[in-house]
Amino acid sequence: MDNSKTIRANLDESIVKNFFNENDFFLTYQRKVSLVDNSETVGLEAFLRLRQEDKTVFSPAAFLPVVERMGLIPELTELLITQVTKDWDLLSLMGLEQTVAVNIDTSVFADPEVMSRLIGIIKESNMPPSKLSIDIIIGQETVLSPEAITGLERLRMLGANLSLDIVSGSQLNTKQIENLPIDEIKIGRTLICNIFEANSSKSIIKDYLDLSRRMGLSISAIGIENNDEVDWLTNYGVDFGQGYLFGQPVEIDQLPNQESRNIVDAENDENFRLKVLIVEDDVEYGNLMVDLLSEHYEIFLTNNETDALEIFSHDKPEILLLDVNLKDSYGFNIANSINENNDESEYSIIFVSGDNSQENQIKSYESGGVAFIPKPISIVDLVTRINRVAALHKKRKETYKKIKDTESMAFQSMREASHYGDIVQFMKEISIGSDEPSISRALFKYMGNRGLSCSIVFRDKEHTCSFDHQELSCCPTELNVFELLHDKGRLYEFGHRLMVNDHHISFLVKNMPTDEVEKGQARDYVAVLIECMESRYMSILQNRVLAEVVNDLSDLTQEAITSIENANKNKLSMIDKFSEDIALSFHILDLNDEQEQHLKNIIDGMLNAKEHDEISTDDIVDRISAATNLLSATLAEIKVAESETLEDESCDAIELF
Repeated sequence: MDNSKTIRANLDESIVKNFFNENDFFLTYQRKVSLVDNSETVGLEAFLRLRQEDKTVFSPAAFLPVVERMGLIPELTELLITQVTKDWDLLSLMGLEQTVAVNIDTSVFADPEVMSRLIGIIKESNMPPSKLSIDIIIGQETVLSPEAITGLERLRMLGANLSLDIVSGSQLNTKQIENLPIDEIKIGRTLICNIFEANSSKSIIKDYLDLSRRMGLSISAIGIENNDEVDWLTNYGVDFGQGYLFGQPVEIDQLPNQESRNIVDAENDENFRLKVLIVEDDVEYGNLMVDLLSEHYEIFLTNNETDALEIFSHDKPEILLLDVNLKDSYGFNIANSINENNDESEYSIIFVSGDNSQENQIKSYESGGVAFIPKPISIVDLVTRINRVAALHKKRKETYKKIKDTESMAFQSMREASHYGDIVQFMKEISIGSDEPSISRALFKYMGNRGLSCSIVFRDKEHTCSFDHQELSCCPTELNVFELLHDKGRLYEFGHRLMVNDHHISFLVKNMPTDEVEKGQARDYVAVLIECMESRYMSILQNRVLAEVVNDLSDLTQEAITSIENANKNKLSMIDKFSEDIALSFHILDLNDEQEQHLKNIIDGMLNAKEHDEISTDDIVDRISAATNLLSATLAEIKVAESETLEDESCDAIELF
């Protein structure tokens, strides 16, 4: 078996070069909430991260061993404290002036010079020391030196808060804890995730709770992932909680947009962490995997086949990281057992092995593996490959869900095929209808097939007509209801009735279904019906106006023809008469005043006779112009109504669906 020391020894120091040379590090912040009132943010915790050129982000578990080997822990700590104190100014502007927790390696506390520099950074900043909380991590084998205790006391005297962050799954030395100048105990995810699986975890947590009460300390639970954990911790008196259930770590500029999550709905969040099952019998290697992956995934760790199958059955992890060669079994056996009884689209399997033989790689494929990772492998490659598989799994799961949704919609469509067929038939019937009664009959037929009774009103500019389901005119009371509710929107429900409105048509459903599903369906299809009828009725009104205008123009055209014919006849007659009168006047060619007046009177008489006999050309032009204006106004009105209908449909989409 490969030991984790191999992978740690092979860590490339280039991982941290950019950290110090180009400042390619950043902080993320996670909210800490009161378990009594989970909507109240009571603090933040800062996490240091390193971003590679390919945008891959690494947690301290990946780069701290290198930093430690290079002797750069003090410099790293100074960078961390400097950035937190700088971020305080922005946090204050955001109104997030709660205590900010940071994790510092215990080796730093024993160095007086480093402690002096850290205290100087804090004093020179705008951040009040009381708003800074220092997290201390100690293991079972950790013994804090007197110098380290002195360093902690210097921070305490400065006004900073001190918390003991318990990451171990075993009970720590109670006596050593009692000697620490701390304000809070933080119980880590290692214990929290096992409160329903191991009685030892419950017992250890209860011991820490008793210790915190004796010492007058507050107590927090870190890494809370589900509602059951919240309930148990709250019942036993844990004060505060932190974890993905309340919000993932985000960069500082995203904090104002990160709303407090309702713990009832948080587990359905599409961004909730994937579950990863690690089956590894090398304890150190398994713990390394947990350290590297727990930032982004919910981790389950075991070293045998029986527990692995039980965890899969109970917790349904999406990513399985299986060591091929276990002490009592093979990773292939675990995969094959899972594949026999489960849908392979619900999870992805990654095999890990120190035997990179062709046989093992083929077996991993036959056992449903989507990736094969040889050991040893660099941390960068390991995290990158696991992240890539996780991303592919999410996409595959989303695609599978879309397929399922599509299939569901198809079955639903098939179930409603007859219903849609009736709508098509309804549209055909009103398309050939040419008046209000024919549209009414189509509506009554469609609604009657669904056991619904209704009445309808049609509105023209100057006329209103109505029909009930017996094709009789609506009574005055019912007409008054139509008038009162016409401006109440597309759909207006009152009692067991539903008024459906459009510009020219309204109809009243008198016996809406009482079942909510059926009622919702009825609201959907009546919205379609009113649109179809409104469109058809507008077409009928348009055709009526056009027919009226055409008839009027036809009459005017005929009158114009007659007038022109009469004018031509009168013109010929006038010319003949004029010629005759002139001929009769030849004997008085030497005209005097009386003769000129006589000739003038003759011409005036002819023109006056024409005016009495003909229709004025101006009258004809005026009438044609009026008819044309009516046609233009009607067409303009139809365009406006169509535009308003589109706007109404845009708004109604929210109301209806």
